[in-house]
Amino acid sequence: MKPIWIAVFSLALLSSPLCTDAQKFQPRSIQFHGNTEYSTEELLQAAGLKSGTLLNYADMNAHSKRLMDSGIFSGLSFKFDGQDLIFNVTMSSDLFPVRLVNFPFAEGKDLDAKLHTLFPLYHGRVPGEDGLREDVRQALETMLAAKGLKATVQVENAADPIHKTKVAAVEYSIVSPVVQLGAVQMDGVSDAFRNAVQGQIRDASGRPYRSDRTASDLQQSLMTFYEDKGHAAARVTLTRSGE
Repeated sequence: MKPIWIAVFSLALLSSPLCTDAQKFQPRSIQFHGNTEYSTEELLQAAGLKSGTLLNYADMNAHSKRLMDSGIFSGLSFKFDGQDLIFNVTMSSDLFPVRLVNFPFAEGKDLDAKLHTLFPLYHGRVPGEDGLREDVRQALETMLAAKGLKATVQVENAADPIHKTKVAAVEYSIVSPVVQLGAVQMDGVSDAFRNAVQGQIRDASGRPYRSDRTASDLQQSLMTFYEDKGHAAARVTLTRSGE
């Protein structure tokens, strides 16, 4: 469900009865209160705020809207007490882990760090609708383009396998062009089994690729082959090229 922006605006500009929306004020500090996993610096960056900046009522509306448009918060209010600008924020309960379905680069700390640099509120989770969810989709398309791949990325909510009405994760997948398993390099295969193993790899090549399943399915298939040949102790290790 898309968060509803509820802002309570209370400004006491030097306790002056002549304050107007256009008047500027300079907070001594900008503080964020509430049950949030974000640092003050992350929240300042996400809101587009800097310490020492002169602000008015319209500015505060704009900065508050930036935070709410992320979809990370279900509620936000702010007040200026004549010295400090204080935000009270409430985290949304509808944030879900991100899954990459068929990307040529792996999920992990490096990708999370890149997305966090772009979006300070990205901590590996996104809302179930719009906001940061869509920002990440566009960023993934840009990352693919930087690798020379003009691709269309789709985002959808994945249902919990047990509780079908609940969202388990937000999945991003490349829908165009089609992503398939490409070349597989073999090391350590004996001459006696080389042709047979190559045949299994050829069968797997060209099928739609899924980062969560393709490697493990191929690994299991090869291990079953060796077990059927009486080599139950054989181990098959698959490593993505470049890792």
